Amino acid sequence: MRRAIISIVFSALVCTFAQTNAPVKATKRTPEEIRTRAATYIERRHGGYVRKAGSAYGKVVFLNAQKRIPKDALAPAFKEIDDNVHPIWTLEDTDGVKLLNPKADIEKRGGNVGVVLIESTELPMLVVAPEEGWAVVNVSALATEEADAEKIASRVRKEMLRAFALAGGGAFMARGAIVMRGTVRTAKELDAIPEESYGVDALMALRNGLPNYGVMPWHQTTYKRACREGWAPAPTNEFQKAIWEKTKADKERGPTNPITIPPPNAKK
Repeated sequence: MRRAIISIVFSALVCTFAQTNAPVKATKRTPEEIRTRAATYIERRHGGYVRKAGSAYGKVVFLNAQKRIPKDALAPAFKEIDDNVHPIWTLEDTDGVKLLNPKADIEKRGGNVGVVLIESTELPMLVVAPEEGWAVVNVSALATEEADAEKIASRVRKEMLRAFALAGGGAFMARGAIVMRGTVRTAKELDAIPEESYGVDALMALRNGLPNYGVMPWHQTTYKRACREGWAPAPTNEFQKAIWEKTKADKERGPTNPITIPPPNAKK
């Protein structure tokens, strides 16, 4: 009887130990979930992102001369550009454009850099003239027979991002499963790229390259840093208000409303 009790207790301890030390299965999050969590963290800890008024100039024009892909299906690519490169940009429909040299059509709409979406049986998937600041994406060449509408739209978004980076002074990435990782020769090679986004090095290349074409992206930073740089606008939510009040209480930088704080390196 004593042995039986000891055996039962020992077995229970072993089970408890095994459960306690069992490996915890990591939660696999989608790229969108990761971005959402990151945005929530930035908003709560740093007040979110703000753009400095008057810091951007020049314009990127996207000319839409195709009818296969609806505008809402193109939106994720524009969100990537706006969120991470943040230039002034517009999307405009057009019925006619000079396929082999759309520079005049782009300039007519006030663009310094341009990407044209067309449907053609003559051109390849992508034509780029980086010295002129423009690129042409041929939707027809991406719409192969085996691809459904969703896959074709994904290809077009990826090729749009690649076109903009190449036309605006971006560079190929050395590594990484994202749009600028290397030369793409077929539509199916676009399917193998899982992320419809830029990497850090491509973003830096774009931000440094666009001014050479007359396009300066918005100066965008966190609300907390904008307060310290001295140009933050009045707070619009409880997180920004807390940051504003904390900075305002700093005796070394007494701001007024709107916030006017000397930069950290300014002489006192």
